[in-house]
Amino acid sequence: MIEILTNIVVHLNEKCIASLTPNVDRCNEYVEWSMALVTPLAAKIGYDRAAEIAYEAYREKKKVKDLVVEKGILSSEEAENLFDPKRMI
Repeated sequence: MIEILTNIVVHLNEKCIASLTPNVDRCNEYVEWSMALVTPLAAKIGYDRAAEIAYEAYREKKKVKDLVVEKGILSSEEAENLFDPKRMI
């Protein structure tokens, strides 16, 4: 039984998983539209205000980063730095 399962995993990897390539642009788009990006904003402006911004961004179908710049909460440069997902790791 273990041998059969092992073979299945090997073949699944060879035939399906190994050939997968990520769509980097689409992945980045998912990150940019994620409400999780509001987390570092909470440390800067407080949880309640950050939650309001997140809800407004959701309601108006805007990115959190764009909304905080539009409202004058952060400058473009501050928003780029604060919402950089690579810095959140």
